[in-house]
Amino acid sequence: MIQFYKEWKKFRENDDRESRDFLVIQYLPLAKYIASRIPSSTHALYSYDDILSWACIGLIDAIGKFDHEKGVKFETYAISRIRGEISDNLMELTSSYYSRKKAIIDQNYEKLYSRFDRPPDDYEMAEELGMEVDKYRNMLSNISPVYIISFDELIDIEGYFPAVREKIAAKEDFTSILDIKEKKEALARAIHSLPKKERQIIILYDYEGLTMKEIAGILNLSEGRISQLHTCALIKLKKELKKSEKIQDK
Repeated sequence: MIQFYKEWKKFRENDDRESRDFLVIQYLPLAKYIASRIPSSTHALYSYDDILSWACIGLIDAIGKFDHEKGVKFETYAISRIRGEISDNLMELTSSYYSRKKAIIDQNYEKLYSRFDRPPDDYEMAEELGMEVDKYRNMLSNISPVYIISFDELIDIEGYFPAVREKIAAKEDFTSILDIKEKKEALARAIHSLPKKERQIIILYDYEGLTMKEIAGILNLSEGRISQLHTCALIKLKKELKKSEKIQDK
């Protein structure tokens, strides 16, 4: 702890490169952990090494910009910067392809939800999109990074979802309407309404911090299927939270 304090002091006062390198090495496990939470692309658009490099850039940026006088823990600030860097790169990389597919899925999900007055299942979604259910599930797996990154934007709960605050503040998103207490209650209700497996995956992945691979072992499903179910759950949560927003506005 004393060594950490000394290195932070040297870095802040002198912009000492050796101190910065020391801090980067010490906090590297944090960057690696965050990088490990993002699934690798099945279409080779990016790899774990790409994600890790973005995480490291975010970490270095966090160390350089951290202001200890603001009373925020470095880890909390660093997580936001790291996830922000990963988010920016993923969005830039996937926006021309996966974001369009995400929009198509969202639009058709909304349409079927209104038609059935309930969440559509995979087979109904596949039929609406004019494809086999396996192809639809593969599509869910492919766009899952977009949804995983956006989960932090659904709700900001200190200790569970350290949000990329600058990103959220710049967007006109429905979650800005709800205060923290209402967000927690709305999210809890939405999670409770999910099918059992989807609810388990959300809790294990987004609350307990398990990896997709670990959850696959627990639930005896393939890692790809876990990713698909997680994406489905996020689509449903988004829909339920939008309903909460409409109720709030009445």
